[in-house]
Amino acid sequence: MNACQIFNAKADCILALKGTHPTLAAQVKDWFEQPLAFSFEGITNSYDKRVEKGHHRTENRQVWCVPVSQLPPL
Repeated sequence: MNACQIFNAKADCILALKGTHPTLAAQVKDWFEQPLAFSFEGITNSYDKRVEKGHHRTENRQVWCVPVSQLPPL
């Protein structure tokens, strides 16, 4: 199943974007900078923060989720 099928089925799913798609990753990163600066005012979102420790390191993970419908055409 691809992202269009998921969206058209109105299904709930989280899609991850890897750095192996540099143009798209840059567009998404650029889009998130402004909403982050304004605390996502007027934009539906959810946020989660986790601190994970293991293998002699600490990882701080932050995740912001927004509906695809809130993103501009990329």
